[in-house]
Amino acid sequence: KGLLEDFIRLQEFSMLQGADARTGFIWEIHTKFYESGLFDRLLPPPSAQVQELPGYEDKMLPELQTYYYFHPEEAHTHKRRCTYTNNNPMQLQPTSMALLREALKERVRMNGLTNSIYGFLHIRRGDAIAECDTRIEVIDYFLKCSLNGTETQGKNITLLLGSDEMNTTYREKVMKLQDGFPHVSILDADSLTLEVIKEAATSGLIDASAGFENNNFYNYEVQRTLKRDSIDKFSSVFLDNHRKNCNKCTRLMDRFPSVWKKERD
Repeated sequence: KGLLEDFIRLQEFSMLQGADARTGFIWEIHTKFYESGLFDRLLPPPSAQVQELPGYEDKMLPELQTYYYFHPEEAHTHKRRCTYTNNNPMQLQPTSMALLREALKERVRMNGLTNSIYGFLHIRRGDAIAECDTRIEVIDYFLKCSLNGTETQGKNITLLLGSDEMNTTYREKVMKLQDGFPHVSILDADSLTLEVIKEAATSGLIDASAGFENNNFYNYEVQRTLKRDSIDKFSSVFLDNHRKNCNKCTRLMDRFPSVWKKERD
């Protein structure tokens, strides 16, 4: 509740500034963001006073506009503040983001199995390791149970590993679990994403001096094209092991029946 109240105060302060305002603020959050009211629900609309301001459109939801963060030179030129946008994050991205996402999907196709269904395998370690058992033997059972029966469908499966685990040995052991499934390949989606971003910086597609390869938010935005909330539906099956979805088994045949029906027809 405290963060929500803080957000409302900052929202009012920001929206009531004039176009030539030079006053800003830094909001430091010294608590667990994912336990706050800002994490699991829509942010509140601004006050009636703000909604009556010229240019404000009804039924708009607050989202930080990321374009100027990724292109600071344009932010300096236009001197625009954070704005209200509609609830379509994809439209906020610069053209380079769309190109990076296409490059990432092509990289997956090049490295994945032929005649393949794509799936995203999300394993949360880090701050969730005490809440969800993600030891290798547990993930091994999870995959064996979840993939059971998929070998009869006449399609390969390329799983894309996304994880906050920094230990390369752990990541390699997860990917090696593919050896137990002739029709399954596990690719490191995080490594592929980083490769694409670094190549874009080298080629001049994005600003090399901005250090985007070290920006987790930027990496996340590029990789979103592979995830559940992607509008282009590149991946069609999803396996999760993290705080809110710590499952011992997610049978893909039962969880995503339309995928297998469509592929058989």
